[in-house]
Amino acid sequence: MSTSARRPKHILLVTGMSGAGKSTVLRTLEDLGW
Repeated sequence: MSTSARRPKHILLVTGMSGAGKSTVLRTLEDLGW
């Protein structure tokens, strides 16, 4: 089994108040491949 097939899973919680930029962060993370 290759090393890339055994990559650990990560969970990232994005929290914050309304208007704090959560949607912007989520779109950026999606663009980065999360």
